[in-house]
Amino acid sequence: MECSGGLAMDIRQALIDFFVVAIPGVALYFTGWAYLSAYLDIFGVNISELTLDTPTIFIYSYSPINAFLRAFPVAVGIITVGLLMTLGLAFFLGRKVAIPVSAKRIWKFGVTKWLSFLVGAVLVIQFVIVPLVNWGAQRAANLVWQGQATSIEVITNQDHLHSRWIENYRKCAERRALYLVFADDGRYFSLCKSDLDPESGLVFQFRGEGSLVSVRPVRRPE
Repeated sequence: MECSGGLAMDIRQALIDFFVVAIPGVALYFTGWAYLSAYLDIFGVNISELTLDTPTIFIYSYSPINAFLRAFPVAVGIITVGLLMTLGLAFFLGRKVAIPVSAKRIWKFGVTKWLSFLVGAVLVIQFVIVPLVNWGAQRAANLVWQGQATSIEVITNQDHLHSRWIENYRKCAERRALYLVFADDGRYFSLCKSDLDPESGLVFQFRGEGSLVSVRPVRRPE
């Protein structure tokens, strides 16, 4: 019986350790994926078109968090202090207030614990992560539309072609109005803002060797 109890404790501890490590990792992965998906969608690019490795998605999870920290340092400070005060109050009340036996029995029931955790996770995703991701993606896209992104000109191997899209690309390069939207392994997406309507433009997709793959008309979201 003692061995069985020890094995159960080991399994429980292993599960706790797994969730402590896995849940933050899953949250960061989801944040990075959702951020990239929302950002690229603004420029007419579907994230499924790209071949993204796991480290890249984790790296992009930092972008919306960092943008929020830099844009709203006072709000972050207030939220942090509020959370600490809430945790301190909960700890204090937990020691001073007697919890009814019936409530303890309900909480000990495993399904209730995991259901509470699941509901909490859904609320965090819906009201914290998703708004943060959408805000960060919109902010990053605005920087591109405002010309505050990296200026880029892909050296194309199709200059000999008399295509209207190549002509548009040449004219845009001459105006120095090409801005990098995204680049992955062997692919570049660049925005060319219209000189007639600054709220619209074309997104050129090039392969690494300089071949034009696609052209997408886009409009800056309001």
